[in-house]
Amino acid sequence: MEPVNGGTRQWQPITQLINADSADAMALYWLGRALENIGKNPQKAYAKAAKTRSYYGFLAADKLGQAYQLNAESIQPDATVQFIVG
Repeated sequence: MEPVNGGTRQWQPITQLINADSADAMALYWLGRALENIGKNPQKAYAKAAKTRSYYGFLAADKLGQAYQLNAESIQPDATVQFIVG
């Protein structure tokens, strides 16, 4: 990939500061952006971020052309909610 937005100097430090094993979608998204801008493959960072239901997860999914992961989970009301509703 060719660097985007001119040069690598401002993006290179980001690739050194953010751990690719991070579970933080925001960090992974920006790692992907930095890799993309220095001409390296951002797919792994974007793919990991895109697995989350978050703003940055959705941005990463857009970069990959993937559907958003909503990760819907059913909730079980606790006793207080059951008392109020029931």
